[in-house]
Amino acid sequence: MAKKEGGFQAKVAKTAAGAATHAVKCPKCGEPIQPVKLVASERTPKGSYKFNEHYVGACKCTAKEVYG
Repeated sequence: MAKKEGGFQAKVAKTAAGAATHAVKCPKCGEPIQPVKLVASERTPKGSYKFNEHYVGACKCTAKEVYG
């Protein structure tokens, strides 16, 4: 059998290196934009609650707007 090269650490390093090169960068601050799931609860006319979920891009300069 052939000897395994690397292992789990090699796979993680390869994935992290690929993600860093393909990440979309913010034009203002130059940081990579992280997708964040934003959940907003809204009250319906019947009185129950509905949860609206959508993804928002967050970086260093938009963190205050997204997180609070």
